[in-house]
Amino acid sequence: ALFSLGLGLMACALVCSILLVQEPFVETMAGNVESAMNYELRAGDILGKLKFVWNDIVSVFSKDSQTLRRPVEGKMSAGFSEETGCVEFTGEPDCDVYASSDGVVSEIGTGETGNYVVLKHADGSVSTYYNLSPVCVEKDQPLSAGDALGRAPSGKIGFRYEMDGQPVNPEDLLQLR
Repeated sequence: ALFSLGLGLMACALVCSILLVQEPFVETMAGNVESAMNYELRAGDILGKLKFVWNDIVSVFSKDSQTLRRPVEGKMSAGFSEETGCVEFTGEPDCDVYASSDGVVSEIGTGETGNYVVLKHADGSVSTYYNLSPVCVEKDQPLSAGDALGRAPSGKIGFRYEMDGQPVNPEDLLQLR
């Protein structure tokens, strides 16, 4: 989010400098009162344009930034682990596990932590859900945020979120429900 804000501010500064360079500063500096009044009016127009551009920038970054749904009705019981790249959620025993975002099931498997499901999202990010039994989805199945993936017999699941192949702390992306 901080990175997106920085990019937005840089884009806004770029637009501002482009718009300001087009203004007739030479006439204003020469002391022409009429030009100075026109400049003041144009400055108001520029501020209006900047507000419009800033809103566009914010909406673009809002659309691109991923917001994730909690994968279980419960609480985060363990924060992000650098070692595993996961966070842990705890719900009621035998609770449903839900897709955190729209995606397609790219992998279903069994590992040290039991059954897992991997979803690939439209923005290239990947989410993985561990400790599922049973799994109720199939490979290549499209899912919407909130669709059931399976159940968590113990009520605990591991959740991993990756962007560009690297684990990312999903805590800032999760909707607090």
